[in-house]
Amino acid sequence: MTANLEYYRVFYYVARCSSVTKAAAALSLSQPAVSQSIRQLEKALGSSLFVRSARGISLTAEGKILYEYVEKGYSAFLAGEKRLLQMQNLECGEITIGASDMTLRFSVTVSGTVP
Repeated sequence: MTANLEYYRVFYYVARCSSVTKAAAALSLSQPAVSQSIRQLEKALGSSLFVRSARGISLTAEGKILYEYVEKGYSAFLAGEKRLLQMQNLECGEITIGASDMTLRFSVTVSGTVP
C-alpha cells in the first residue's frame, strides 16, 4: 500500500462532503490537516484527485475511480465495527458450553434461539 489508511479516510470524507471545511468538521481535524492529508495522498499516488475552484472541490476522473473503491472499503470497516459491537452486546455470536462426562449422564433440555 502506497499511502497511510488515514489519508484514505480523509479522502473519503472530503469526497463525500465536497468540501475540505465540512470534512474537517466531520473528522474533528483542522482544515490545514485535511488539506495536507489530501496532498500527501495525491503525492503518494502520483495523481490529482480533486479539482479545486472558488465554488468548492470536486473529484477528478482518477478521484472518482478511487472513491468507488475507498467507499466500499470504508463501508466494510463500518460493517465490521457494527458486527463487533453486536457481539460485545451479546446480540449475536457463539456460545460454547463445556461439560464433564459426569454432567452428561443426566438429561438436560435447553430451548431458545440466539440470533
